[in-house]
Amino acid sequence: MSGFKAFSHLDPKCDLAFRAQAAMAGVTADSPESTDDRDRLLEIRNGARKVANLIERKMQDKGYAFAQTDAEVLHAAGARIQYVNAALDMQDRNAGSPAKGASAGMVNIEGRHLPIITAADRGNVAKRFREAGIATAEEGNPETPTFDDFVRGVMGARVRPEVATQIKNSMSEGTGSAGGYTVPAIIMPQIIESLLPNSSLLQAGMQIVPLLGSGSSFAYPIEASVPTWAFLNEAATVTASDPSYTQATLTPRQARVQTNISRELLQDSVIGWNEAIQSVFSRSLAAFIDATGLTGSGTPPVPKGLINVSGLGSYAFGGANGTQAVDYTWPVTALTTLLAANAKGQFNVVCHPNQYMKLQGLKNTLNDALRAPTVLDGAKWCTSTALPINQTVGSSVDCSTAFVGSFPDMILGMRMDLQLLRADQVNAAQGQVAFFGFSRIDFAVLRPAQFVKVTGLRA
Repeated sequence: MSGFKAFSHLDPKCDLAFRAQAAMAGVTADSPESTDDRDRLLEIRNGARKVANLIERKMQDKGYAFAQTDAEVLHAAGARIQYVNAALDMQDRNAGSPAKGASAGMVNIEGRHLPIITAADRGNVAKRFREAGIATAEEGNPETPTFDDFVRGVMGARVRPEVATQIKNSMSEGTGSAGGYTVPAIIMPQIIESLLPNSSLLQAGMQIVPLLGSGSSFAYPIEASVPTWAFLNEAATVTASDPSYTQATLTPRQARVQTNISRELLQDSVIGWNEAIQSVFSRSLAAFIDATGLTGSGTPPVPKGLINVSGLGSYAFGGANGTQAVDYTWPVTALTTLLAANAKGQFNVVCHPNQYMKLQGLKNTLNDALRAPTVLDGAKWCTSTALPINQTVGSSVDCSTAFVGSFPDMILGMRMDLQLLRADQVNAAQGQVAFFGFSRIDFAVLRPAQFVKVTGLRA
């Protein structure tokens, strides 16, 4: 766009003061060439924020005299930020649809529209939250607090200066009754993002519904049946067949975890710390979600996992004593069972890695790899060691269970008030700080007939 000047309306004096401060801060003070270059717009906004933060930190120093040039710099920085925000909003409105790969799902739970998050939303979780009117960290802002920043704040360790005030405020506002600190809502999308690639159930298609509000349980609406069509003679009476609805109740149960972190690591580590702590936390929570969602007993306080849900289709592979797979009979039979029940959707498989690799190692009479039937070509195979391999089926004690189904018909309800608690004295003698995490989750299977449980899979 030739001759485009985004900030030509600024007072030259303010603009000059801003440019001088930006040069000292090492950030750009240039105008964007157009309103279409999103990366450039984000760079300009981040630079303006950095300059404004520098001035605001100076103002917090005791004895600092606020000068006219400071006001001019803040004015120019604010104008730049407002301009970029307006340009980004215009881009989103013109796009007219969610980002590529994002599901457009939204559910109304007890009067509130909440986003439905799936593995397809990876990279767009914060956007999905904002679409539902839930505040999140702003896109591309390097001064947005991370999960690592919050952990450091809870632990009393060194926090980046850029986010120190935000972390301090969030900790003062989100103190739990047990003395823990509630993770700020703007950080929760980061945690959910890190769960998506680490959970087998989420990779298979299970959906996350963030649960907000003060309720102890939440009703998720389900359409149980649809109206029935029929051919009728002229003047014949139409028989009413109204759709019926039911609900799945999500009652989040509290789960806890403890880990220990050395004081030296907290104080000294800088490079890679955010990725490390978030990776460890997300992988452990994802494994726990899989274990509970697959095998949970359903006896409080443990939620009910798929293996104990009634109404699923079933297939006893190998009969009374189970058997080892020598071909693709069990997944094909499970798929046949689903189609016979008029199940719809994308059917995926969750099984123990032993069973998946056993199928991959099958060979035909020519000693070539045995090709899976084409009917399974679209299925995604997800493995989880949470599924036991020592189940007793008849005389066999080395059996496992697998599930074939439409996993979007399973949801994980997750409260957004994840809490962290620091306990200095638990392992003080070892120079460690104990770190407790509290999360509340529950599962619901919306349409059990969309799943088949396969038992008797011998190792």
